[in-house]
Amino acid sequence: MEKETLYKFFDGKASREEKEAVRIWLESSPENEQELQKAIRELTKGKTILMIAHRLSTVRNSDCIMVLEQGHIIERGSHDKLIKEKGKYYQLYTGAFELE
Repeated sequence: MEKETLYKFFDGKASREEKEAVRIWLESSPENEQELQKAIRELTKGKTILMIAHRLSTVRNSDCIMVLEQGHIIERGSHDKLIKEKGKYYQLYTGAFELE
């Protein structure tokens, strides 16, 4: 994937065809996520970004991660802090869910 296409995608300037190409590229191989993470770091350097993610690896390097549950912030902190607290983020990240 060309860097220019990724940058246009994140800047909201990509055409419909370019957006579809990025989507297919991301889904085609797990290794592509590393390249995506690098592009995100470059594009967001020195900026405040609100990122909503399903893959926790996408936000792992964020300065502050907020975990929402039913519209409320239930945890807040860095990846390392949230892992140490062993709360909801830890459960989601490690797949360590307790049976209720």
